[in-house]
Amino acid sequence: MKNWVVYPEEVWRTRWELFIALLLLFVCVNTPLSLAFERVDDTETQTWRDIVDVELFVDIIFLVDIIMNFHFAFYNSDFELIDDKKRIALSYVKGWFIVDFLAIIPLDKIFKGAGSFN
Repeated sequence: MKNWVVYPEEVWRTRWELFIALLLLFVCVNTPLSLAFERVDDTETQTWRDIVDVELFVDIIFLVDIIMNFHFAFYNSDFELIDDKKRIALSYVKGWFIVDFLAIIPLDKIFKGAGSFN
């Protein structure tokens, strides 16, 4: 590890990326189910989803992934290993950073909070 740079061949990085892929799969399944089967009753019964905010946990993990992406070396289109922190950051900001950042904004909580002022 050079200057907090994580190389593509490191085993834990592969495991991390697999973990992130599994979380993405969870989000792809959970989001439509949550929207389709949203609880509308006002009963006092609590489910595990009321106690543990799974979506918040996933958003925090994705925030950690965004931070980690600024430290992940990569191979460019010419198969050169890019491990310079400035080039890594610039490449990530020009690429997936905006999409990743917008994806972790909890819009449901923001809009639910904005609706409570009416």
